[in-house]
Amino acid sequence: MAGTMRAVVLPGKGFESITVRDLPISEPNDDQLLCRVDACTVCPSILKLISQGSEHAFLDGWDMARWPVILGDEGAVTVVKAGKNVAWRFPEGEKFAIQPAVDHPPVNFRDRYRHPDRIRKVAVGYTMGGTFAQYLLVLEEVIEAGCVVELPSQALGHYEVSLSEPLSCVVSSQDHHVHMIYDKGTGERVPKKGLLEGGVAVIFGAGVMARFHMELALTYKPRAVFVFARSEKRAGWVKRNVMPRARQQGVAFYFDACKLEDIPERIFQLTGQSHADDIIDTTASPEVLRFCTDRLTGKGTVVNTFGGLNIGEHIVGVDLRKVHYDESTITGSSGGNPFDTKRTLELITRGDFDVGTQVKVVGDLTHAAGFLERVRDKAIDGKALIYPHASLDSPLELEEPWTREREREHLATHGGGSG
Repeated sequence: MAGTMRAVVLPGKGFESITVRDLPISEPNDDQLLCRVDACTVCPSILKLISQGSEHAFLDGWDMARWPVILGDEGAVTVVKAGKNVAWRFPEGEKFAIQPAVDHPPVNFRDRYRHPDRIRKVAVGYTMGGTFAQYLLVLEEVIEAGCVVELPSQALGHYEVSLSEPLSCVVSSQDHHVHMIYDKGTGERVPKKGLLEGGVAVIFGAGVMARFHMELALTYKPRAVFVFARSEKRAGWVKRNVMPRARQQGVAFYFDACKLEDIPERIFQLTGQSHADDIIDTTASPEVLRFCTDRLTGKGTVVNTFGGLNIGEHIVGVDLRKVHYDESTITGSSGGNPFDTKRTLELITRGDFDVGTQVKVVGDLTHAAGFLERVRDKAIDGKALIYPHASLDSPLELEEPWTREREREHLATHGGGSG
């Protein structure tokens, strides 16, 4: 496919380096795919790449001035041209999701890395072309690692497919919760993945990823979910979008802005137990994590450090004697994999997630840098969505949820419909 495309590139670290360029559209070899990028969403992880440049772990010394990075690690794609060895798996005109965390050593560009033989994982939007572009050349590593993920339904909106990536991180995270269920008949402890059915789950924070955690938590059927956060605006979103569904499923759901020290008593008043069975921290706060391990754990509690901690704040004292006697677990996770993406897409298809409620601003490729700055400044209370083939004078700021119908109308008006 001859011609050029528009792409958002990073030829060096720093926001001042981000630019939109016209680049040649690459021709796939026999083992590659050329895909049209139908939509992409903005991931906060890109901020780390912008600040670290060539020293980012995924780049391993890659010279960005010589080989600029095409940004974007969340996206929905349609196959435009498939190499002869993979065409049977990926029909032209079919939509797919891309899982950007590619668990595969580099096949391409090995001479550009500092230590190519030590690299075991590469990523789309880093040393492989990203989704902030009109077209994406899908390399052998992505295909061999199973990171081109089939959709359960071609009727899914482009925005739904793109948002499966951040959601897959949440699916992976809750998959890391393991509870030892005591079999009264045999006396055996049987491990069970996920949040404890009939248990008490506590989520700290109410940002985008915390909201995804709330929705996913309901699928495990806990008897109660507590969300602790300070934002009244975010409380409104929770009350509108999650609490009605929780009531339908018989799950007691609470949003509270009380002080940390009041949480155990608040939980006890409402459930009869002062500890949580599952704790998910999305705040990246050392204070919260210390409180959780000191005051909120009990028999078999799983503490999930989902938010991570900043360098310099990442050493947190833990009472291991309490962990020992509580038989509790501290866990973490980093990103999703193709299985997580597939499960996420199935959950979206059956209605367990309404990801359109998270889309707060819509734009085109020229708005990508501005969206990233707003993400950095925490000025978007939700997700930013980009349609690479559309053209807008200014971004659309949304008050109502984005839907498949609104997406179709938008692309018909502003260009960017599947071609």
